[in-house]
Amino acid sequence: RDIAQMADHDIFLWNQEAGQILPNGQVQIGFDNSTVPPTYTITVLWDEPGANPQYAINIPVLGI
Repeated sequence: RDIAQMADHDIFLWNQEAGQILPNGQVQIGFDNSTVPPTYTITVLWDEPGANPQYAINIPVLGI
C-alpha cells in the first residue's frame, strides 16, 4: 500500500468506529496547506437530541 491508500483506510476505520460508538457518528478530515505550518483538522460529529455536538482538533504538520 502507498501512503494515500493507508490514509484512506485509516479514515474508513475511524468512520466505522465512530458510527458504531456514537449515534450517527462521523469523522471528517481536512487539510489546509495555506497555513504555516500546514494543518490537518480532524472533526468528529454525532447526533444528540437538542444539540449539534462536535469535536475538532487541529494538528500542525511539522518537519516539512
